[in-house]
Amino acid sequence: MLNTIHNMEFGNYYLMEPKPFLQNLTNEDFQRGEIWKISFCGARSKNGSGTKIILINHTREIHKFSYRLTWLCTNNAAKYEALCLGLEQAIKMQIWCLKIKCDLELIINQVMGNFFIKHHYLKSYRNKVWDLFENFEDLHIQVILRKLNQEADALA
Repeated sequence: MLNTIHNMEFGNYYLMEPKPFLQNLTNEDFQRGEIWKISFCGARSKNGSGTKIILINHTREIHKFSYRLTWLCTNNAAKYEALCLGLEQAIKMQIWCLKIKCDLELIINQVMGNFFIKHHYLKSYRNKVWDLFENFEDLHIQVILRKLNQEADALA
C-alpha cells in the first residue's frame, strides 16, 4: 500500500522491487492533520535493553510508548526493535501517513539499502521494517542530530 518514501533512495542491489517516489511532504500537509511525526530510540545497557517511541499528531498531542526488551540483544537490534514497535504502534492507531525522525543514520541507511548488512538477524529486522512500511500510504524519513532526539534517547 506504500505510495511514497521521501528523502532517501533505495539501492537497486539491495531492494527486491522498486518503490515509487512522489513529491516531498510539506508543513501544510502536517497542519491538515494527515501526517503524524514519530521519534524513537532503542538502547542496550548492563541493566537491559529498552525502546522509546514518541508519536505526535498535527495538534501536537503527544503519545509516548516505552518498552523493556526481555531478551539479550545488541544495541543495533534494540534500535531496530524501536523502529518496528513504533511502526506497529502507528498501524494500531490507524496512522497511514508518517514522518519518521531519528538519529539512527546507520539503521536508516541499512533499511533504505544504502549500507550493506553483514549479520543475518539484522537483515531479518530490515525485512520486517520493509513489510511494515507497506501499511503506510506515505512515509517521510529524516535523519536528525542526536541532540534533537534527546527525549526519546533519555527514555529508551
